[in-house]
Amino acid sequence: MIPKPPVSLVVGFPRAQSSRELAKLHRKFKLRQDEKLDIVNGYSIEVPANQLDSYLEALPESAKVMVDEPFFPSPKTSSPRRRRRGVRLSDSLESSPSKSSKPYISRPTELEELHAQGLRGEGSTIAVIDSGIQSHPDFEGRVKYSKNFGRTKSKNNSKSYWHGTHVAGIAAGDGKKVDGVAPEAEIINLRIESPKQAIKAIQWAVENKEKHSIDILNLSLGIPDRLPSEQDPFAQATQQAINAGIITIVASGNEGQQCSSGTCHGTISSPGTLPDAITVGAYDDSGTPELDDDRMWSQSSLGPTALDKTEKPDLVAPGTRIFAPKAKGSRLGTRSTWNLYHADSGSSMATPMVSGAAALLLQVDPNLSHHEMKDILTESALPIDSAESYEQGAGRLNLAKAIELARTRASGNS
Repeated sequence: MIPKPPVSLVVGFPRAQSSRELAKLHRKFKLRQDEKLDIVNGYSIEVPANQLDSYLEALPESAKVMVDEPFFPSPKTSSPRRRRRGVRLSDSLESSPSKSSKPYISRPTELEELHAQGLRGEGSTIAVIDSGIQSHPDFEGRVKYSKNFGRTKSKNNSKSYWHGTHVAGIAAGDGKKVDGVAPEAEIINLRIESPKQAIKAIQWAVENKEKHSIDILNLSLGIPDRLPSEQDPFAQATQQAINAGIITIVASGNEGQQCSSGTCHGTISSPGTLPDAITVGAYDDSGTPELDDDRMWSQSSLGPTALDKTEKPDLVAPGTRIFAPKAKGSRLGTRSTWNLYHADSGSSMATPMVSGAAALLLQVDPNLSHHEMKDILTESALPIDSAESYEQGAGRLNLAKAIELARTRASGNS
């Protein structure tokens, strides 16, 4: 019989436990503590599968335990069956667009006008915790710091960089052909491969907030919601980022169809389940700037959260067929590529739309807190008539209205 691999855990406590007490526990099970995680008053550890039940029973009742399981996979390639269920494909993706013909570039409405006014995210720094950001012309000189929390030392052309490169480009790319939402914002590249490493990256961002002037944290990732948010180390690490003054924006997940029934309530992923987080779902703009053909993307995860019954997502942003920088060497096919860009769909793509929007709002009012940012984004959101609140939260990102509210607030405080 092939032995089962050890189980990777993140263990947190409401307060720091005695190091002597923990050392005694680990000696009992002959375990070596992997790494201390101060942000959750705990540590990460690998436990042999045959000792797992005994180890969990031996932990103090106050312990918060999270399995370091894989992130939810990216959404599957659209199929004719899925198209019939509501996911629309723009004409630009029915066949690969030619290099000379520019496809429709989905971004928040009125973004070009706001850019023309000089609102381009100058002065803000967005930390992207993701699979890594590859060098690309659209980031030239603006990735001001990179740190790899992964165990593998991937080369710069590794296919693993595709997701992080794409996400960063949506938030802050400055291409002449495909702009990000905040093309003058600076970027921190925090490369991770697992939820445990994402918690480490969040801890690093909190510890280095002032040193690197981190304003916004983008988390286009998630794991299954298996614990109430107050007991979930991933959610609680995210809460610490918010408490530290970082505007924290999280994907809702892509599990809106991953259930036996037709309506998948309670599919918001962690840490998007955290009540304080700005949790973003994805809608389909049908490849047009008009609003009357907008509809929810059918795979976007639905609220309320499964365990806490928190109303989520908070708002939605464009998340289907989103063109952004393509990492070299990534095996994404040619059907949805155009020059140095690639189109993909998911709440992972909608989330950096909102992170970029937050950078523009900070340019209007640099004093906005996380909770003030959340209030402005939700108060200004424009509901989709055909969608329910458990699908869209407050509605579509309405950047022009949000800018107006931020200006009013700034003038009132001056």
